[in-house]
Amino acid sequence: MTWHRGIVMVLCAVLVGSVMAVCVMGQAAVSTQPAGAATTQSGLEAIHADLMRIMKEFQELLPSPVMIGDAQFRKENGAKLAPALMKLANQYGELVATQKGEIKERLETGRFSMLGYAMALGDKDAEKMLTEAAAGKNAKLALEAKSVMALMNWATNLEDAKALQKVLDDYVVVVKANPEDETVARTLMWMMQLAHANKNKEMFEKVAKVFETELKGEIVEGFREMSGRPKEKANAKK
Repeated sequence: MTWHRGIVMVLCAVLVGSVMAVCVMGQAAVSTQPAGAATTQSGLEAIHADLMRIMKEFQELLPSPVMIGDAQFRKENGAKLAPALMKLANQYGELVATQKGEIKERLETGRFSMLGYAMALGDKDAEKMLTEAAAGKNAKLALEAKSVMALMNWATNLEDAKALQKVLDDYVVVVKANPEDETVARTLMWMMQLAHANKNKEMFEKVAKVFETELKGEIVEGFREMSGRPKEKANAKK
């Protein structure tokens, strides 16, 4: 398996996992409710149903998230899709307000994804919300917001080498501060996939170098193994 082909396969798996993670979390919460908690269980089941509906609508709007890197697609569909994505983000927000702990954070992450795509399609309110979250006190959510914004800025500047270099340079600061984080690894993988899809070998290699030299830990090793990247080329910091 080649490194490029491996990345595509890994990203397919990551995408499915990312899209369904919140729904799975909601279903898990439902299945682990103690006996006698009928009201709570009913509420969680309703949340799970809402999440499935939202994700179905999202997949209908963007069958492949890679489409967001296509300037022509954004130009032709931005005015129509951005409001629809903001509507879904607001529905996520309503669910967020009802939850606590890990489920709340998972829901917030899903909301950030919707806001990110809306931002890429030109919605300024979405960009403002993500900017505020990126500067927030919740470190985990701030990292998610920074990663979403970096990825969307990358996707919308694929034809501008100077802009891409700035996005990467800025995100490297985040990578260095979070070398074992799955969100960071996933974001770099998506950057590579978008560069590859745009036949930008130079930027692909630059992101690959960051991936190889800055990330570490079991999460990254798993990505490496799935992608088929030759072990001898790894220079990850120990």
